[in-house]
Amino acid sequence: MKKYLFLCFAFLFTAPVWGDTVLTAECANSGRCSAGVENPVPTVDDLTLREQVGQTIMPRVLIGEQKAFKKAVLNGEVTGFFIKAKEGAVTQPKITAKNQARFIARQRKRLEKTIRDLNKWASKSPHKIPLLLAVDYEGGTVTSPMFMGLKQMPSNMLLAASGDEKVVADMYAAQAKEILLSGANTALGPVTDVNSNPLNPIIQTRSFGDNSADVGRFSRVASQALENNGVPSFTKHFPGHGDTSSDSHYEQPVTALPAEELWQTHISAFQPAITAGGTGVLSAHVVYPALDNENTA
Repeated sequence: MKKYLFLCFAFLFTAPVWGDTVLTAECANSGRCSAGVENPVPTVDDLTLREQVGQTIMPRVLIGEQKAFKKAVLNGEVTGFFIKAKEGAVTQPKITAKNQARFIARQRKRLEKTIRDLNKWASKSPHKIPLLLAVDYEGGTVTSPMFMGLKQMPSNMLLAASGDEKVVADMYAAQAKEILLSGANTALGPVTDVNSNPLNPIIQTRSFGDNSADVGRFSRVASQALENNGVPSFTKHFPGHGDTSSDSHYEQPVTALPAEELWQTHISAFQPAITAGGTGVLSAHVVYPALDNENTA
């Protein structure tokens, strides 16, 4: 049996993301790539040690700043990118009702140009392994899809308030189509944190709610909708970010829950999405003394 290359970047993978495919010229030129069967991907034995290490690295790239990674992509030394917009993350642009549509259209063009360049360089790499091009798309208080030039979607909490799995499935199917139309191909979601702490500054409406069973149920539906529409999903932030009272982007949260409560309330919510065939799991930058006194997940 061939040892096919699994693309791993701090996630737990359940399946290879791209299957048997390499980047084609058409894919690279259009910026919109999907799995195909033109040629088999290389096996691990085909890669140099440096290339193997590169397949575990997935840095963040800001829209418009892709040239900083050109050499690494051409050399096949990265597995993909987490694409972010400087606007909304590093800077706070002044957006009004008058200029919003123009701003979103401009950001969309910049996003698509970034992706086209990355795919073009990957198509010239030694093995032409497709890049994972991942985006956050859950909205909420951390960032807004419009900063990426993506259509605004209802938050997870708003979707869960409907109580309707079909509503969740339809919205995540629409999200998948929007991701693929932009040229990206991977979703860092759904958020599967149980928002058990009402003072949590970072999860809030990104969560499907404070009920573990509901969060698990809707996360499963969301994950399946993404996967069924061609977008690998990565449920997050395992084993749970919902009980924190600080923002892990700025400081190190510590969740001092007993192990039993952590398992019953938070970890259990991840099981439905994982067992339903989600591609992977994104871990949290949180310390859980009940599991480990020093290290994050």
